[in-house]
Order: sequence, then C-alpha cells, then structure tokens
Amino acid sequence: DEDQAAADIYQKAISLDGDFPDAHLRLAMSYQVLGKKDEAEEEYKKAAEAYQKYVRRNQKDAKAHFNMGLAYNRLNKPEESVKAFRQAVKLEPENSDSQYELGIAYGKTRLYQESYNALQKATELDPDNYRAQEALEQAKINLQRWQAMVKQQEAIAKRQGSKNANNANANSSANVSPPPQAP
Repeated sequence: DEDQAAADIYQKAISLDGDFPDAHLRLAMSYQVLGKKDEAEEEYKKAAEAYQKYVRRNQKDAKAHFNMGLAYNRLNKPEESVKAFRQAVKLEPENSDSQYELGIAYGKTRLYQESYNALQKATELDPDNYRAQEALEQAKINLQRWQAMVKQQEAIAKRQGSKNANNANANSSANVSPPPQAP
C-alpha cells in the first residue's frame, strides 16, 4: 500500500537508466493505482518502446515479451499484445500466466478459437487459476456464438445463392428466343 513510494523508486531507477523497461512498466502500474491515468499511459508507451529495444537484443527473454504484452494490453493495442504474448508462449509454453494473457488478448482480437485454446492450456497448466477458468467459460460462450453466427451467415449465403441461381435461370429462359421454325 505504498504506491507513491514505489513510484518514487521507479522514477529514480529511470533517472539512472532511461531504457530500463521494467522500471517504466512498474511506474506505469503505480501511476495507474494512484489514479494518474495520463502519466500511466505515457509510462506504458515508454515501457513498450523500451521492451521493443530490449527484445531485439534478447530475443529469448520470455519474461520481457510477456511484460511487453502487458504494456500493449494497457495501451489497448491487442494485435501487438497478441504478438508479444505469442512469443512469450513460444519461449515458455508451460507458463500458465502467458497462456492466460494470450487467451485474453486473442479474445480482444476476436480470435475466439485461439482464445479458447490458450485459456484451456492455462487451466490445464494451473487448475487452481480461477481467473483462467472464468475466462475459459467466457471464451467458450464467445466461440459458440461466433460458430452459430458463421453457420447462420453460411445458410443466408446459400439461400441467396439459390435465389440468385433460380432468378438467373428464369431470366435466361425468358430472354432466349425460340429456335427458328422450318419453312
């Protein structure tokens, strides 16, 4: 409960190393808790940029990819978040937190099957993760709704295709002149 003290420490760390991504991320989180929305958003941007630089040199650092995903998530950039979490999962496929965050990010991009799969994996890895279990239930509902919508759209397209084919046949036979009669 000493969020302001934590923010002060992270600010000091950043003054010593402006490209320290963890300090930017933690400062952003502190600002968020303190209700400093604009400052938090600015620090999340700096964190994402610092993590981008860092992972270029340290491509195998799963935690850095994970944290970069968190920063993008807070910036409401779900596509970038998915990319970062996907890399974290690729590097550490048995990390339930990474699977969970990837599932949430996939849901925000409306990739419902992928969301369900990642959240399913998260619950398999950590059966006591109630957040993942609740998110999995929601992902299942979203996936079922999406599948129902796709079936409905396919049925409409099929009916439209049949109507158009029937109309085309009716129009083409109406425009065809009868063969000439023999004299």
